[in-house]
Amino acid sequence: MMNPRGLLGLLAGSLLVSPSVQLEHWSQIPYKFETTTLPAQKYMPEVGNGHIATMVNGANVFMNGLYNGVGPASSRARIPSLVAFQVRTTAVLVNETFTLDVRRGTFKEVRTYSQPHLVIEREIYAHREIDRVLVAHVTISRKAPSGQVDTDTPVEVWIDGLPDTSLLLSTDVTFQPTTIGYLLNYDTYSIATGQTNLPEVPGPVSTVAVAWKSTIQNVTVNRGDVITMSSIISIGVDSKDAIMGLFTAVEMPYDALLQLHSDKWESYFNTGFIYVDPQQNFQLAQTIYGSFYYLLSSIPNKQDPKNRFIGLSPGGLARGPSNTDYSGHVFWDQDTWMYPAILNFHPEQARLLIESRTGTLAAAKANAQKDGYQGAKFAWESAFTGIETSPWPPSGLYEIHITGDVALAVRQFLYVTDDKLRVIRELKLDEMAIEIATFWQSRAECDDAAGVCGIFDVMGPDEYHSRINNSVYTNYAAKLSLE
Repeated sequence: MMNPRGLLGLLAGSLLVSPSVQLEHWSQIPYKFETTTLPAQKYMPEVGNGHIATMVNGANVFMNGLYNGVGPASSRARIPSLVAFQVRTTAVLVNETFTLDVRRGTFKEVRTYSQPHLVIEREIYAHREIDRVLVAHVTISRKAPSGQVDTDTPVEVWIDGLPDTSLLLSTDVTFQPTTIGYLLNYDTYSIATGQTNLPEVPGPVSTVAVAWKSTIQNVTVNRGDVITMSSIISIGVDSKDAIMGLFTAVEMPYDALLQLHSDKWESYFNTGFIYVDPQQNFQLAQTIYGSFYYLLSSIPNKQDPKNRFIGLSPGGLARGPSNTDYSGHVFWDQDTWMYPAILNFHPEQARLLIESRTGTLAAAKANAQKDGYQGAKFAWESAFTGIETSPWPPSGLYEIHITGDVALAVRQFLYVTDDKLRVIRELKLDEMAIEIATFWQSRAECDDAAGVCGIFDVMGPDEYHSRINNSVYTNYAAKLSLE
């Protein structure tokens, strides 16, 4: 499991500029990560809103809570991306820039061509307010600069990389053939429903629906043309959920849709943020912007009764297919390293992280019982249900300090809460505290004659040493849980 230094490196260092292209970065605005050279795909930025997320140009979109696989094989279920297309033309490329604007939550690429003069822009974002929606917008402008003469010859622009949408294909989700529906203005949209192949625990599989309206297509561009195209995709837990998100988005003028998204992102930075003067320390200012963006892009605006928030994975919501990026599992990173920054600046989102633990209390009790103990033992790695999903048995069995980490997060939440009794009642934190205390009592071994107790056969944060006795970290985490 990664250490906090590795976590910060992932959150702040993989924003857009990999080590190999850092010298290409030229922005002087700390919230704009700009480059003229894209890094390898694994370093590409993500756009997300806590419900859905994708890596720019990545083949997949991921939805909060959608996992496929049994037990430790459970990983984020891949939904084919309909925004990972490329725009191609026969005009001569002059220059290109790529920008991740974290205050607006958008990724934008601008390419300028000659012979003839042409500017092609593509912008991608996961809508922060209408959280089912993922948008790709293309603008093609053929207007020669002042003093230059354009020819009358048409130029072709092609769209590459779009999957066959008649039947969406995924390793993790079985989709039904795409069908056509009608918008309120009698225009058409497409929709595909599917379900994961394997449930995490015995029982029903998870469902997902993708609805979309797209005008993205190959075009012929004549002199003086300005052509706009867009693809609006809505992903929900069922067809009604997806259609509602799509209808809400397509009924808005595009400029208003983008402004609504940008305003919501701006509100997060305006209400809770660490400001560093970029003139004094540009790198630190940029790192803070990037870190907040990556955390917030994987946390929803509010709790969703249709699709409860299951927690923060170290790799974020845009990563985690089978056997990569911890499969999208939630670790102690959430409670110990990621949570404090959110708690102090965005307490409503911090409550969602606490709810991701209270919502799996029953599974934590089942984990303890399975291992022969009482109370609640939170999973070292959890996915959709909260059962132990670690593919490495020693961590799941012995790295029990995770239960103390959860308790510490709850303690911190109460520190910053005014009406503590109300929150305790609403989230049933008293029940959680009792179950955690019961687990530590059950897990400890006591020498009544000597008047001492110990917690044996554990793994602390140092995963190079396991099955040790009285880990300092584990024991202190247990002590805090009992106070």
